[in-house]
Amino acid sequence: MDIKRTLIVCLSLLFFMQFFGQGLETQKKFALPENITFEDFIVVTKNQEHFNSFYHSSYLYFDLYIDTDEKDLYEMGYSLRFRKRIFNDSITNYTFQLKDEMTLVKEIRMEIEEKELDFYNIKQNNKWIPLTHALDTIFNLYSKLSNKKDSISFHKNLSLIKEWIKVKSSGAIAPFQRLRYIDSLTFNDNKIKSFVPVLIGNSIRKRAHIYIDSTYTVNEKLKFNRRIKANTPLFFQENLNFNWLFESSLDYSTFVYLKNNETIIIKEYEVENKFINPEKGRDLLKKYEKIMTGNLGMYIKYDSKYKQSIQYFNSN
Repeated sequence: MDIKRTLIVCLSLLFFMQFFGQGLETQKKFALPENITFEDFIVVTKNQEHFNSFYHSSYLYFDLYIDTDEKDLYEMGYSLRFRKRIFNDSITNYTFQLKDEMTLVKEIRMEIEEKELDFYNIKQNNKWIPLTHALDTIFNLYSKLSNKKDSISFHKNLSLIKEWIKVKSSGAIAPFQRLRYIDSLTFNDNKIKSFVPVLIGNSIRKRAHIYIDSTYTVNEKLKFNRRIKANTPLFFQENLNFNWLFESSLDYSTFVYLKNNETIIIKEYEVENKFINPEKGRDLLKKYEKIMTGNLGMYIKYDSKYKQSIQYFNSN
């Protein structure tokens, strides 16, 4: 009986870790100085002391943030968004993501995703259409509402998103399940049903591998970051003397507050620890942080784009 009980506990813990422990990422986020352009930043970060960057891809993100009219998610330190990602102008995918805020004492962010949005449909005029079709219409129109017809279509599709949330509020949607787990009294079905679109925008993102060479690796007595070959970027499979440490994202984002159509622009640089030894990776990330703040005049920031935007709009 004890063996069975132990097995049940282990399986339960495994499920808990897999389901509720999705996407823990250790990262640093920096604000860019106003006087530096994206192009200049890419040039100067290609080589900073022992740390090198290889910019390998471009993304275009469209985000639609969801909250209650009272901003319950914002007040409790969460953000919830539909995201459309376009990779190198061709590959597109959609996700529905819940994240919490990073803080001075907590540099690990929770990220819960519902990834298969292509499988969901929503009813429009007695006809079922893909959820992603409604999102596409919203993202295509948000920056060019040049006439009344466009504006009507835009808001009709926002209403479709609200209807989808109401229908799925008690269902097995990963972000909704996590919110109920976090606080079932606050995030009950009625509260989730009240979620509405509040913020929309797009981000241009440049991704890069950050690495050190073999000499620095040996001098610092570091391991080479060679996990499973399939999980190692091709760049490092082809350049065996380079030791993979981090991934970085350079973002230029524009967001519109749906309440009054105000706009905010956010520029930031984010670095994620990918080293094989997480603790050693954090030490290396601290060294990189000193270089970024000392050499380039950058400073650490913790607030998400959603929190920054709502704070900005609330202050105006």
